[in-house]
Amino acid sequence: MISKSDHIDMMVKSYVSRNFKLVHGIIKDGVQKGIFREHDTAFSTLSLIGMILYYFTYEPIFTRLISAKKRKKPVTEFLPDHIFKLFIEGVKA
Repeated sequence: MISKSDHIDMMVKSYVSRNFKLVHGIIKDGVQKGIFREHDTAFSTLSLIGMILYYFTYEPIFTRLISAKKRKKPVTEFLPDHIFKLFIEGVKA
């Protein structure tokens, strides 16, 4: 179900679209320069933004699901790097 909330529209216009344009431009530039493989850059942009938003939204859940012993560092130190590496490995040429 798609929300028709004015609040959602404001968030998209004020924040998400600006970040989308920035990240999408970087990814498209990487494809044009041969750094990233050819792919649907709009979907990869949405995927990366989604992974980042998911991380920030669910960080309290991650800290409960992944034991402190297993992570050895606070989730805020290892998960952003993991997301970045996962994404880059998926799009690199």
